[in-house]
Amino acid sequence: MHVLEVRWPTGKKDLAGQDLTVANMTDATGFQGPGRYVLPLVAGEHGAYRVANLPRSPGFEHTVFFIYPDTPLTRQQLDAAPKPPTAEVPPPGK
Repeated sequence: MHVLEVRWPTGKKDLAGQDLTVANMTDATGFQGPGRYVLPLVAGEHGAYRVANLPRSPGFEHTVFFIYPDTPLTRQQLDAAPKPPTAEVPPPGK
């Protein structure tokens, strides 16, 4: 998979422009073949990545992972989604 941009976390923006192996992308709900997608990724094994599962929840024992077509609505929802604060790193020597 070729990464066009990284929206979050800001510390991973260097992945933009790289080709990544995403182990379970074709099995993800929402995958419809070649095209542009928004993928929530987590580190996998041996340098590969995988699409993140939904968080565990009592009474919901399924492994489900989603990818989303890159549309204006998807981007609007991504912009509106809360994100953890970015840790500020003091400049060297401070």
